[in-house]
Amino acid sequence: AAPAATPTAGPTGAPTPAPSAKLDRYHSMLALLRTVADPDALLDVHAPQHRALSWLSYHDARTFLHPSDPHHVDEITQRYAAATLFFATGGESSWTAQRLGFFSPDHTCDWNLEVRGDNPGAGVDTDGSEPEPLGESERKGLFCEGDGGENARTVTRIYLHDNGLTGYLPEEIALFHDLAILGTWGNSGLGGTIPLSMEKLSSLTVIKISDCSITGTLPPMLGNFDDLTALYAEHNLLMGAIPTEIYGLTNLEQLRLYNNDLTGILSSEIGNMKSLRYLLLASTGIGGDIPEELYSLTTLEALDFDNNWHQGTISTSIGKLKRLQFLYLATNDIEGSIPEELYELTDLTVLDTDSNSFTGTISSSVGNLKKLQHLYMYGNGHTGSIPEEMYALTDLLLLDVDDNRLTGNISSSIKNLKNLQYLYVNHNLLTGTIPSTVGNLKDLTVASFETNKLTGTMPSEVCDNRNKGAIDELTADCEGGPDSHPFHVVCGCCTQCFLPTLKEEEEEEEEEKHDDANGDGDGGDDGVVDRYQSLLALLRTVSSPQVLELADTPQHRALSWLSNEDGRASVLDPSDPDHVDEIVQRYAAATIFFAAGEEKWTDDLGFLSANHTCDWSATVHGKDGRGDWSAEKGLLCKDGSRPGVVTAIVLNKNNLMGSLPDEIGIFENVTMIETNMNAGLSGTIPLAMEKMTSLKVIRMKSCGHTGTLPPMLGNLKDLAVLALNGNRLRGTIPRTISNLGNLNTLELQYNSELGGTLPPDIGLLSSLKTIYIYHNKFEGTIPESFGKLSNLQVVHMSGNSFHGTLPNELNGLKQMEKFYAAWNSLNGTLPFKGLAQLTDLRVLHNQFSGELSQDVLTPSLTVAMLSSNRFSGTLPVLAELTAMTKFDVGSNRLTGSLPAGVGKMESLTELMVSYNSLSDKLPSTLGNLANLEKLYLQGNHFSGKIPQTLKNLNKLSYLELESNDFVGSADFLCTDQLPLQALTSDCFGDNPEVKCSCCTTCCVDGVDGGKASCKEN
Repeated sequence: AAPAATPTAGPTGAPTPAPSAKLDRYHSMLALLRTVADPDALLDVHAPQHRALSWLSYHDARTFLHPSDPHHVDEITQRYAAATLFFATGGESSWTAQRLGFFSPDHTCDWNLEVRGDNPGAGVDTDGSEPEPLGESERKGLFCEGDGGENARTVTRIYLHDNGLTGYLPEEIALFHDLAILGTWGNSGLGGTIPLSMEKLSSLTVIKISDCSITGTLPPMLGNFDDLTALYAEHNLLMGAIPTEIYGLTNLEQLRLYNNDLTGILSSEIGNMKSLRYLLLASTGIGGDIPEELYSLTTLEALDFDNNWHQGTISTSIGKLKRLQFLYLATNDIEGSIPEELYELTDLTVLDTDSNSFTGTISSSVGNLKKLQHLYMYGNGHTGSIPEEMYALTDLLLLDVDDNRLTGNISSSIKNLKNLQYLYVNHNLLTGTIPSTVGNLKDLTVASFETNKLTGTMPSEVCDNRNKGAIDELTADCEGGPDSHPFHVVCGCCTQCFLPTLKEEEEEEEEEKHDDANGDGDGGDDGVVDRYQSLLALLRTVSSPQVLELADTPQHRALSWLSNEDGRASVLDPSDPDHVDEIVQRYAAATIFFAAGEEKWTDDLGFLSANHTCDWSATVHGKDGRGDWSAEKGLLCKDGSRPGVVTAIVLNKNNLMGSLPDEIGIFENVTMIETNMNAGLSGTIPLAMEKMTSLKVIRMKSCGHTGTLPPMLGNLKDLAVLALNGNRLRGTIPRTISNLGNLNTLELQYNSELGGTLPPDIGLLSSLKTIYIYHNKFEGTIPESFGKLSNLQVVHMSGNSFHGTLPNELNGLKQMEKFYAAWNSLNGTLPFKGLAQLTDLRVLHNQFSGELSQDVLTPSLTVAMLSSNRFSGTLPVLAELTAMTKFDVGSNRLTGSLPAGVGKMESLTELMVSYNSLSDKLPSTLGNLANLEKLYLQGNHFSGKIPQTLKNLNKLSYLELESNDFVGSADFLCTDQLPLQALTSDCFGDNPEVKCSCCTTCCVDGVDGGKASCKEN
């Protein structure tokens, strides 16, 4: 049997001169496509539309499709739309899984591919429910429903998520007129606006474009999708108000718009959305009163309004939301008391009302919320005692009531909170002693009691848990001796002690400062003016005088705060040399706060508090797929030899917006900067960071930084980690980077406009262990000096445009463990010979040639992905590759047989040798591969009967046997003992080569060596 044809390539530029038949085809295609696309774009040689037209006319192998045949028009139009989508979204340069079958001679419905790689994605249910992980492999691309005949099949689902898309979604997306699901989430480089032509897609049920960089407004036409059940557009750059038309989507179950830059208020028409289950609008900038009509949405399960501008009160009608499980209202300006009706929502597992203006007591009805796991009420004005009923919430994992005005004792009944992990009762007016029953909470990891009126001694039961390592963080008012303050807790096991300060004292101080700033106190206006002028004179030495005095700049706002509002002003004198460093630190930190989003931050981390700058930090907690976690964030002072000096800035995943100011360079003693996962943090990398010569770690990953890599980075001689991946950097790597002799980690992947050639003296990075530069626009050859990186352990340069051969010097990298260079245009032979540490080799989709010797395929390898190259010759002895789990040599030019030694590769989970010229019988030893899950043998010349031993592979899920010369029956595989999800063989036609009653797909050879025809069963 003949192997299936390989995909045809897409065009790389304008068409070359062609025979008259192809020219006629071009004009016929142009005439057809002018009816569905912009004629100007079709004729613009740089436009994706023209490139798609050229490919259809000159390169598409599906030549039987003719634009003059009405039966072919729909398929041609689909192929044009798909090709345009490919070119418009960076398919040639940035797609993670490259072509996904695009441009193959197959029907467009088959332009999809099972993707295996480093970044497994996630699927989405057609009902719009939360995506479920699909593990290490999944199919991406274009998909169709039904089997209504070859020319009647239309694309109904697009899954291009987490695939490195850049550019924009073209208007041609609307040519998929039966599209039900559009999934392009997780492509941070995908920008542009939502195409208005999508209005024609009346069958849409799911739109998932989250975690991209989509700009513009939400178009009103979205309200035309009557069948839409899910709209995911969170983590983009959308702006403007929610259009009224969206509120007419009566079948919508999920509306997720959080982390955008929206405006306006939530319309009363929200009440029309009677099917809504998830309404997630956090960090959007939406404000106003919560409309009464919202409370009529009785299907709501999750409501998230965190970090917005909502005001007013919570209506008693909230009691109608009986299905609500998650309620997030944090960081707004909602006031009044929490209505009793809220405590009737007995399915709640998370209640978050922190950082508002709520008042009144916490109702005893809180005890009704038996399923509650997380209760956040901090930063309000609650009074009274902690109700006894709260201690009956036995499922609670986190209780946070800090920064209120709560009084009374902490009840010994706290012992009932047996699952509690995090306890925050600090910054209240609690009295009495800390009960010994806190020691009964064996899962407790954090307990904060400071800034109260508590007295006595920390119970030994609690200290025992701390000393055993169960409690990671324990704080109380234990600074100084028992005689230093009437409210003092003796604690020899606390991780941090605070000086007792009553909440009333703090409030009185704030009032006095406010009076002074307004000329109403004893100090009058003169004191404030004098302080302002003194600070201005000092700060002119570290900042531009112009920005300091220009209203509304972050620098001026920081200066004003220091002058009028800083709670530490009374002890810091700008004319005292001993105070200058701390004042400048406070100024720099306040400038960062104002420049990078201030009130939008997820956690203010104590910024602008009266504490020392070293205490502008917090330990934050969370939960993800790996379990519970905690981390320190803010300004950290970790060097005991330099007390009071900030040595680390950690602001990860805190919803920073705007840009980092040059004042960050004031922190000259900082050794680490981390601002990862702040999508709204943009701007260039501050050049003033050149002053931070103590820097060892820069991690600014998954933000929106633009501009080029500044050459000044090469002056940071102590730098060990530089991680700037997932931004929008452009240009090249500056040659000065080679000065970083201490650099051990370089991560620049996923910057879609970063490219050029690698610095020729990159070999000077003598300490480098890890380099990640994949999915960028790098080109040229790999410098010979790369071979001097003797400490290199991991190289990942996939998804670029490197060409030429790999330098022989790479064979000297004896510490190399992983080498990824897939999806480039590299050629020649692999230079690796006997690299004993190499465990993972991935060079698929290049032009490598030569034989696969045992010098390359060493026993240390666990993964070898070498498919889609030009390797030739026979396979070497495989018996020594006992550690190998994944072996992929598909789509090469290999000949000979599959060695019997393959049966010794007992760790194998995936074996792929498809589309070569392998022949002879399959070895029966394949049946020894007890861990094998995927076996791809299609497209070869294997002959004889299929070995009966394959029925021993009780983990086998995928078996591809088609396009070979097998004979006999495969029915012995039709057993419940094999978990086969896909089984394909040459079992199609009146006289099939193989009998198979349980095959999921049957194929038959094409005529005269043409492409095989297949049919799903």
